[in-house]
Amino acid sequence: MNLSTNRQKFKMFLQKHSTLTGEQQNELITNFEELHLAKGELFTDQDRLCNRIGFLVSGLLYATSCDANDKKYTNCFYEPDMLAMCYQSFTEQTPSCHSIKALADSTLLVIDRETLKNILPADYERELIHLFLQKAYLLMDEHAHYLTIKTAEDAYYKFIKDHPAVIPYATKDIIASYLGVRREMLSFCKKKKAA
Repeated sequence: MNLSTNRQKFKMFLQKHSTLTGEQQNELITNFEELHLAKGELFTDQDRLCNRIGFLVSGLLYATSCDANDKKYTNCFYEPDMLAMCYQSFTEQTPSCHSIKALADSTLLVIDRETLKNILPADYERELIHLFLQKAYLLMDEHAHYLTIKTAEDAYYKFIKDHPAVIPYATKDIIASYLGVRREMLSFCKKKKAA
């Protein structure tokens, strides 16, 4: 896809989810730049400032966080037409609580914090940030739901139903971490599903 097609896709997203006027949408969209991430490349890194917002046009991203013992936890997946950022880091200018990394080669439209502040009045900037927050909350809510499903098998079946695009790219470790199960349990579920 080319830049104008990607921007049109983002405009359709804004028209559906925001109250920005057409003129405000156009000004905002023209300030988003295209970013290509290769598989494994970081969009934002834990413990660093997140100074940009991304709209995922194509590909897949996933968010992880590490605990004090460097154990990695998968928090969410970003699929096309989703917004990616670390909300708290972006708004409060504090270190990010997670990393966002490309699970597959990905294309995003991105805007940095300063540019956003300069082109939108404060109330519209807050609306846009609120939109990002709503989407982030839905991702966290979905993740919490997976963690409350009674069996690993049921959680895995729901995951493959909800995120079929992720399956070919995510390792067993990534999926197991997201579902809150051990890798061996995930292998058992996958074998049972295949049988």
